[in-house]
Amino acid sequence: CALANNLKQSTQYLATDGSLYDLSELQRYNDFEFEHNEQTVYFSICRDSNQCEEDASACIEIPNSVDQTILGLSNKQSWSEEFTEPGEGIAILYSGGHNCDQDSSFVVVMQCDEDMKHAKLVHTDVQCDQTIVSVHSRFACPVQSKDSAVVRGINESQSGRAKHFPNFLIVSLSAGLFIAITFSFCTLVLLVLRRDAKVMEVNIVTEDEMFECFDVPASQTDLGV
Repeated sequence: CALANNLKQSTQYLATDGSLYDLSELQRYNDFEFEHNEQTVYFSICRDSNQCEEDASACIEIPNSVDQTILGLSNKQSWSEEFTEPGEGIAILYSGGHNCDQDSSFVVVMQCDEDMKHAKLVHTDVQCDQTIVSVHSRFACPVQSKDSAVVRGINESQSGRAKHFPNFLIVSLSAGLFIAITFSFCTLVLLVLRRDAKVMEVNIVTEDEMFECFDVPASQTDLGV
């Protein structure tokens, strides 16, 4: 999406349950639009609409006319928690509009949807006094909350352990195999050394023992006798 102009309004809201919402990414989106009674409705999030008159965040474009019906003003933006469940989204209310010869407002219900990569308009309800639209987006999810921060930290920790577990397993198995091979080699060497020591012990015979074996007195081996 191309960057939008007129980024005036606040994009952050701290809800009563401690959830912090930041719609700055959605503020940069191009205008949303939909058809109603063969007319095109334009609206933006937290800024002036590029398709509406100055200071308007929502309007109806009348076919074959330069006139517009302003449904809500950006400089009369407020936040509302009555359209969403706690921690599941937030609503933006633009008042100051005029429709059907009476005052009107425009409500953008931002619904948290972690699976929605960008933003999608999923519902519209145009009435004379109030128009309500629903937009699903991952950017409408709380960026911070007392509970979600703890859960997010646990999930990230578990994810990190899961990510590194295969490497840890490989290293552990490699180390165990090395220790086993080393131990076996050392044991083999010790057995060989012990066997050689016993052979040497058997083969080391004193002079007296050797002559005793042949029943020859050691004194008779003297050439002078």
